[in-house]
Amino acid sequence: MKNSNYLRMFAVIIIGIISFAFYASANEQPQKQVKIKTYYVSKDSKHKIETIANLLKGVSDAQFNNEKKELTVKYDPSEINTDMIVYALDILGYDSEIIEDKEVDKISVEKKTKDATNK
Repeated sequence: MKNSNYLRMFAVIIIGIISFAFYASANEQPQKQVKIKTYYVSKDSKHKIETIANLLKGVSDAQFNNEKKELTVKYDPSEINTDMIVYALDILGYDSEIIEDKEVDKISVEKKTKDATNK
Protein backbone atom coordinates (compact mmCIF):
# COMPACT_ATOMS: atom_id res chain seq x y z
CA MET A 1 0.00 0.00 0.00
CA LYS A 2 2.81 2.41 0.88
CA ASN A 3 4.60 1.62 -2.37
CA SER A 4 1.43 2.45 -4.30
CA ASN A 5 1.13 5.82 -2.55
CA TYR A 6 4.80 6.61 -3.20
CA LEU A 7 4.37 5.68 -6.86
CA ARG A 8 1.37 8.00 -7.22
CA MET A 9 3.20 10.83 -5.46
CA PHE A 10 6.25 10.28 -7.67
CA ALA A 11 4.07 10.30 -10.80
CA VAL A 12 2.39 13.58 -9.82
CA ILE A 13 5.78 15.17 -9.10
CA ILE A 14 7.19 13.97 -12.45
CA ILE A 15 4.14 15.27 -14.30
CA GLY A 16 4.48 18.64 -12.56
CA ILE A 17 8.17 18.87 -13.42
CA ILE A 18 7.50 17.96 -17.04
CA SER A 19 4.71 20.53 -17.28
CA PHE A 20 6.89 23.23 -15.74
CA ALA A 21 9.98 22.41 -17.78
CA PHE A 22 8.15 22.64 -21.11
CA TYR A 23 6.06 25.69 -20.24
CA ALA A 24 5.99 27.95 -23.29
CA SER A 25 5.39 31.68 -23.50
CA ALA A 26 1.78 32.71 -22.95
CA ASN A 27 0.94 33.64 -26.55
CA GLU A 28 -2.75 33.61 -27.36
CA GLN A 29 -3.24 30.46 -29.41
CA PRO A 30 -6.37 28.50 -30.21
CA GLN A 31 -7.07 25.37 -28.24
CA LYS A 32 -6.16 22.05 -29.80
CA GLN A 33 -7.68 18.62 -29.43
CA VAL A 34 -5.82 15.35 -29.61
CA LYS A 35 -7.12 11.79 -29.66
CA ILE A 36 -4.80 9.28 -28.06
CA LYS A 37 -5.15 5.50 -28.36
CA THR A 38 -4.21 3.67 -25.16
CA TYR A 39 -3.32 0.03 -24.67
CA TYR A 40 -3.55 -2.37 -21.72
CA VAL A 41 -6.56 -0.68 -20.18
CA SER A 42 -8.82 -2.30 -17.60
CA LYS A 43 -12.45 -1.27 -17.10
CA ASP A 44 -11.59 0.79 -14.00
CA SER A 45 -8.87 2.79 -15.80
CA LYS A 46 -11.24 5.49 -17.10
CA HIS A 47 -11.09 7.60 -13.94
CA LYS A 48 -7.31 7.18 -13.56
CA ILE A 49 -6.53 8.15 -17.15
CA GLU A 50 -8.85 11.18 -17.11
CA THR A 51 -7.37 12.31 -13.78
CA ILE A 52 -3.80 12.00 -15.05
CA ALA A 53 -4.57 14.07 -18.15
CA ASN A 54 -6.60 16.70 -16.30
CA LEU A 55 -3.75 17.24 -13.81
CA LEU A 56 -1.43 18.39 -16.59
CA LYS A 57 -1.00 22.13 -16.88
CA GLY A 58 -2.57 23.37 -20.11
CA VAL A 59 -5.17 20.60 -20.36
CA SER A 60 -8.71 22.01 -20.24
CA ASP A 61 -10.64 18.76 -20.66
CA ALA A 62 -9.94 15.04 -20.93
CA GLN A 63 -12.54 12.37 -21.71
CA PHE A 64 -11.80 8.65 -22.01
CA ASN A 65 -13.89 6.28 -24.14
CA ASN A 66 -13.55 2.79 -22.63
CA GLU A 67 -14.99 1.00 -25.68
CA LYS A 68 -12.60 2.58 -28.19
CA LYS A 69 -9.78 2.92 -25.62
CA GLU A 70 -9.33 6.52 -26.79
CA LEU A 71 -8.53 9.57 -24.70
CA THR A 72 -9.71 12.90 -26.14
CA VAL A 73 -7.78 15.84 -24.67
CA LYS A 74 -8.41 19.55 -25.23
CA TYR A 75 -5.30 21.57 -24.44
CA ASP A 76 -3.51 24.89 -24.87
CA PRO A 77 -0.49 24.33 -27.15
CA SER A 78 1.32 27.30 -25.58
CA GLU A 79 1.43 25.41 -22.26
CA ILE A 80 1.74 21.74 -23.22
CA ASN A 81 2.27 19.61 -26.31
CA THR A 82 1.03 16.19 -27.36
CA ASP A 83 4.37 14.50 -26.65
CA MET A 84 4.15 15.57 -23.01
CA ILE A 85 0.61 14.20 -22.67
CA VAL A 86 1.60 10.86 -24.20
CA TYR A 87 4.74 10.73 -22.03
CA ALA A 88 2.70 11.32 -18.85
CA LEU A 89 0.45 8.37 -19.75
CA ASP A 90 3.41 6.19 -20.73
CA ILE A 91 5.31 6.67 -17.46
CA LEU A 92 2.23 5.56 -15.55
CA GLY A 93 1.95 2.35 -17.55
CA TYR A 94 -0.62 3.32 -20.18
CA ASP A 95 1.16 2.77 -23.50
CA SER A 96 -0.34 5.22 -25.95
CA GLU A 97 -0.04 6.84 -29.35
CA ILE A 98 -1.53 9.89 -31.05
CA ILE A 99 -4.22 9.08 -33.62
CA GLU A 100 -5.60 12.60 -34.33
CA ASP A 101 -4.48 16.17 -33.55
CA LYS A 102 -6.51 19.23 -34.58
CA GLU A 103 -7.41 22.81 -33.66
CA VAL A 104 -10.59 23.46 -31.71
CA ASP A 105 -12.69 26.61 -31.76
CA LYS A 106 -11.68 28.32 -28.49
CA ILE A 107 -15.06 30.02 -28.08
CA SER A 108 -16.89 26.68 -28.06
CA VAL A 109 -14.42 25.29 -25.50
CA GLU A 110 -14.88 28.32 -23.23
CA LYS A 111 -18.69 28.12 -23.59
CA LYS A 112 -18.72 24.41 -22.70
CA THR A 113 -16.49 25.11 -19.69
CA LYS A 114 -18.80 27.90 -18.48
CA ASP A 115 -21.88 25.73 -19.04
CA ALA A 116 -20.33 22.88 -17.05
CA THR A 117 -19.44 25.14 -14.11
CA ASN A 118 -22.93 26.67 -14.01
CA LYS A 119 -24.62 23.26 -13.56
